[in-house]
Amino acid sequence: MYSIAAAADLTGLDEDTIRDWEGTYGLFAPRRAESGHRGYHDNDLRALGAMASLLDVGWGPAEAAAEANGRARRGPVAPPPREPVLARPRDDLTVTFMSAAADLDVATLGEVLDAAWECHGADLVADDWLLPAVSHLDGASAAGELGAAGMHLALDLARGRLLTEYDDALRAVAPGAPRALIGVALGVVQDLGMLAFAGLLARAGTGSAFLGGRLRDADWVGAVRTCRARHVVLAVPRPQDLLPTTRLAERLIAALPRLVVHVGGRYQHLITPPLRTLGHHVGTAADSLALTLACDPADPVEPVVPVVPVVPVVPVVPVDPVSALGVDLLAEADRNRTCQTEMLGLTGVEDRGAHQEPRRLHRAG
Repeated sequence: MYSIAAAADLTGLDEDTIRDWEGTYGLFAPRRAESGHRGYHDNDLRALGAMASLLDVGWGPAEAAAEANGRARRGPVAPPPREPVLARPRDDLTVTFMSAAADLDVATLGEVLDAAWECHGADLVADDWLLPAVSHLDGASAAGELGAAGMHLALDLARGRLLTEYDDALRAVAPGAPRALIGVALGVVQDLGMLAFAGLLARAGTGSAFLGGRLRDADWVGAVRTCRARHVVLAVPRPQDLLPTTRLAERLIAALPRLVVHVGGRYQHLITPPLRTLGHHVGTAADSLALTLACDPADPVEPVVPVVPVVPVVPVVPVDPVSALGVDLLAEADRNRTCQTEMLGLTGVEDRGAHQEPRRLHRAG
């Protein structure tokens, strides 16, 4: 059970907003802990996230609360993982990786990554070693055992390795528009799982575009429209990532109702329909989506309106028969005048010749 302060921190909402939604719109019945303070469960967090995202896409508060309550009552889309990633024991590579991160030892970090890829292989390294190791890094960072610089250094080196594999795998994929867009919502800071997923999806022969976590919601909508993709893959790696992920998904579906949104990450079980969970094994999830896309017709997410070439139309002006007759008569008159002029010109020359000759004879006589 979470306190109201914890619920506010995890959802990104302030405490007054949570109390207002409870009291004014009946979002859920608040439970009381033994201390008498409000207590919140996972279903309550789902309801808060759903209502916030519905309000963002234009729902009224009362309707949004009723819909959010219905989604929370239906429960999660998938059960939480039986074996949390953080519960896996640290192996020798993980211990060395964490120590090198704390010491900002770039060379050792690179050697550990090389050894992990060689030991587990490109298809299994994310599930079997990398993501559990990142979870241990998160735990050490939260406990103050690892500084921000070491955390970012280790993650950036791992991201570089995953990006290289993703680029190499995409070169073997048939050219064409990406069938899926992959990334995380703005504000979600962990995207290694999605990058590993994108690489495995490409290795399965499916084209995708990895967009990372720096795009605004409107840019996501524009990217889907540009690529005409039918599927988007997001993640909820931490509880506080539920709200931005749900908000982005709601906006995408509101703008593009035919879009299918899949969600991965450790806390994917907090999402509600129509979002779909990927499962907690990256390799299996990539194979499953690749099969879905192979069977899915490549229809665009928005209907394409055919462009019909426009032929200019010359207006036909009706001709008045009387006017046409008048034009014909005028033309005929012009022709007659021309003929008469030519005849008169010839006649005038002959007349002048006939009169001049007798006059010359008269002067001679």
